[in-house]
Amino acid sequence: MSPDDHRKAFLAFIAGLIGDFDRYLERDHIDLLRDGVSYRLVGLWLTDEERAELSRDLVAVLQRRIANAPGAGRKQRILATVFLPGSDSAPPDRSGGVNPT
Repeated sequence: MSPDDHRKAFLAFIAGLIGDFDRYLERDHIDLLRDGVSYRLVGLWLTDEERAELSRDLVAVLQRRIANAPGAGRKQRILATVFLPGSDSAPPDRSGGVNPT
């Protein structure tokens, strides 16, 4: 894929997230804390090997849950992740975001 193709694919990914969030906000009686809604952007200083290990760890944790079928008490949850390289200098603190839990 070309850089422009990647840009378009990423924009489609982001548009999907915005659509999901808009659908949530349109519900009656939303409560971010009760509903477990959070979004956050953090910068991590990792070697390539540490980033690969983190990815493997996340996959291992998520695979145990991905096979879950709909059932009593289960609600569908949407988890989106993005790994992007940052700058090589210390970035500003990006630990903000909404995480009421």
